Amino acid sequence: MRSPLVVVVLLNWNGWLDTVACLKSLQRLVYDNFRVVVVDNGSTDDSVQRLSVWQPFVVLLEAGENLGFAAGNNVGIRWALEQGAEYVLLLNNDTVVAEDLLEAFVAAAQERPKAGALAAKIYYYDRPRTLWYAGSKSPTPWMAPMHIGQEEEDQGQYEEMAPVTGINGCAFFARTEAIREVGLLNERFFYKYEDVDWSLRFSKAGYETLYVPGAKVWHKVSQASGGLSPLWWYFDERSRLLWLELHFPKQGWEAFWGRALRSLWRQLCQTGWRGWPIALARLAGMADYLRGYEGPCPQWVVRLGRRSCERA
Repeated sequence: MRSPLVVVVLLNWNGWLDTVACLKSLQRLVYDNFRVVVVDNGSTDDSVQRLSVWQPFVVLLEAGENLGFAAGNNVGIRWALEQGAEYVLLLNNDTVVAEDLLEAFVAAAQERPKAGALAAKIYYYDRPRTLWYAGSKSPTPWMAPMHIGQEEEDQGQYEEMAPVTGINGCAFFARTEAIREVGLLNERFFYKYEDVDWSLRFSKAGYETLYVPGAKVWHKVSQASGGLSPLWWYFDERSRLLWLELHFPKQGWEAFWGRALRSLWRQLCQTGWRGWPIALARLAGMADYLRGYEGPCPQWVVRLGRRSCERA
């Protein structure tokens, strides 16, 4: 009997070298019924030319502009739905995967028919036995899920399939039947928290969200945002506020502001002038949320990151 169709969606933005490395790992998959779609999110380098040679192994879709993570991935998800795929895997382009990744995901989904979305076991790319994500948990409902096992060496301590409160968008496997019910990624999130929002929407619709230890991925952490840069912090604050508005408008809002302002003060006390680029970026993210701005990061915040790197 033919295996169910899985469509793997990769989002590329000026990162063809990472995308090619990911595609090479996908070529080694042993699963017998999958397709790969690469969505180019308005790259300004020669990504489209570099990636076009990978056809027909991949379907290359050009967004024409930088739509952000959620809207860019939605281009690929819509294509997968049109092809009649039973499952979709959103995969960061700065990853490589185990050859049995899809087999592990599909087996888990078939074993647990109520599972709408499933998470991988994710390692650091440059420390291939060190865990980055082995599921997640939230201290309170309105706090973002925290990674389980992060920085631990994998010694088999997280080998049980388990429920999670948030599936990391680095490797997000979803049943298309469930996607049709809960909807696509929320495009109000340009970057960050779209995966946390989607996970919670699956749960609210009555689907299980599960961690699958046999599905393994290695991640070059924060390649797109340059690590914990001003850009990363800008989107973290802006998107977290939007997530709280959508799901926890009272408790989360009150808890956020007190914690955020205390965190900013501690950061400045500990780092002095070196902490100002990140502090300004965080405040900008909060201000842009309050004024309803949902587009790309302002260029002045990007420049803050460049200046802080030059001073380091």
